[in-house]
Amino acid sequence: MNIFGIDLKIDNNNYSYFSGWFISKHNINQKQIDSLTNFLKDNNQNLNIKSFDSEGEDLEDYCDEFEYIDLGKIGDGAIICIDLNYLEEYDSTVELSDVFLVNNEKEVIIIDQTGVILSV
Repeated sequence: MNIFGIDLKIDNNNYSYFSGWFISKHNINQKQIDSLTNFLKDNNQNLNIKSFDSEGEDLEDYCDEFEYIDLGKIGDGAIICIDLNYLEEYDSTVELSDVFLVNNEKEVIIIDQTGVILSV
């Protein structure tokens, strides 16, 4: 598994509106980025990429063992980490919504390679 950093900004502002990391066994494509952007934006916000690490890094560089969810459930898709600190040191008392992007039902979202949002 690899981890790919992404920062989004509103319009042409210089600050990050959202910072997170895709976790996937494949490179992240534009459909997945667009899907994330659409999931996050409110009403008429215009979210743009501020920065994106398309090379990615090995997930094992951040954590020895990934214990939050079964990574096999991601399949060919990607999940979004919102706090790397929790990846580095597993804490069973932490809510998944503090570590990953979740839907309204507090289920971790998966963005498949076609941009469709699923949940785990």
